[in-house]
Amino acid sequence: MRDGKPILAIVGHGRAGKDTAAEFLRDHTTLRFKGGCSFTGCDYVAKKLGLSWHEAWRTRHERRMDWYRILNEYREGDPSRLIRDCLEHSDIVCGLRDRMELTTARKEGLIDLEIGRASCR
Repeated sequence: MRDGKPILAIVGHGRAGKDTAAEFLRDHTTLRFKGGCSFTGCDYVAKKLGLSWHEAWRTRHERRMDWYRILNEYREGDPSRLIRDCLEHSDIVCGLRDRMELTTARKEGLIDLEIGRASCR
């Protein structure tokens, strides 16, 4: 809990509507959501790919495996790093990369409630 609000993780397969669910919760509750883990990590990915932020974001679905690899590199040795970055601007985290990231976030007390399918890679 932060400021009396729960910290949520919305998990599920790619393109399953996690961001849409987070936006709905943002629009209908007092929870904050600026963007998920991909939004949060876009600066890092864009630099690694030599692209502008906007081009990296626009092509993220076509470059899905590049994003997965690069953001895994970003959080190497610190599985919850991207989640902590995301929580600097949001009360809802979505777009977790894999089960280790979710498990570590749980152990560190970063997440109060999970919504969706917990079958991350």
